[in-house]
Amino acid sequence: MNHFLLEKRNSQKTLSAAAREKREAGKHEMMLENRLAMLQTEEFNNFKKIEETKKKALETYLRKKQAKEHYDAVILSNTTSR
Repeated sequence: MNHFLLEKRNSQKTLSAAAREKREAGKHEMMLENRLAMLQTEEFNNFKKIEETKKKALETYLRKKQAKEHYDAVILSNTTSR
């Protein structure tokens, strides 16, 4: 086999290897983009849950405060009416 044909065959192998590596890199990039999108969605959902929990905690705090104020008012009115 002459040198030119051998060199052509090696360059074709190199081109096919480069094409295969490019395809693999594209797949890897797509997987990373999908993972990023999934993590961003998860972060958004977690943020919503945190905000809902904060809101419920505030509502509970305000209900307890109102109940204590009512209780204190009842006790005060009972002590002054005696």
